[in-house]
Amino acid sequence: MNREEILAMSREENGGKDLEALETNVTAFKIGSILGIIVNAILFISEILICGTYNLGLWAILLATNAGSYLYNGIKLKRKILIIAGVIWAVLTVMILFSTIQIFFATSTIL
Repeated sequence: MNREEILAMSREENGGKDLEALETNVTAFKIGSILGIIVNAILFISEILICGTYNLGLWAILLATNAGSYLYNGIKLKRKILIIAGVIWAVLTVMILFSTIQIFFATSTIL
């Protein structure tokens, strides 16, 4: 049997889902998350060094991504610990968002 036949049999056994594609998606998400963290860190540190200010809103994006990922996995896999982690990430996201909005209002020149 060649590779394509094996993959076709695997798709049949797994309800039409290609395991290689699923694993590739997981790896792609991990790489994307790491790159997002690196870009956020660069922007955050650059803003501190160049402007003397900081914007926590950048980190809210990553926190929200983690919240969604953990909550989805926890609900889908029915694992309490993942749901709890997702809720913690979500609470941190809301806290950072409120803090960021408060800073925006405090430093606004048009309000």
